[in-house]
Amino acid sequence: KRVEDQLIQKARATASALFLGLLIDGIPEGILMGFLAAEGHLTPVLVISLFVANFPEAFSSASLLVLGKMPVYIIVGMWTLLCILVGVLT
Repeated sequence: KRVEDQLIQKARATASALFLGLLIDGIPEGILMGFLAAEGHLTPVLVISLFVANFPEAFSSASLLVLGKMPVYIIVGMWTLLCILVGVLT
C-alpha cells in the first residue's frame, strides 16, 4: 500500500509540473497568436503546429493525473481553465 501511495504522489507531482509548464508555455503562445491575429498573419499552419507540439505534454499530464487518482472533473476543470486563459490572452 505504501509503494502505491508513493507512486500516486509521484504521478501527481510529475503531472502538476507538466501542467505548470504548459501554462507557462501557453501564455506567451496565446499572446503571440493574439498579435498575429490582430495583424492578419495568423495561419492555420501555426495553430495546428502549436496544437501538435503541445498535445503530447497535455496527454501525458492528464494520463498521470488519472494514474494519480485525481478525480476526472478536476482534470477537466484544470484543462478548461488553461484553455480559457490562453483564449482570453489571444
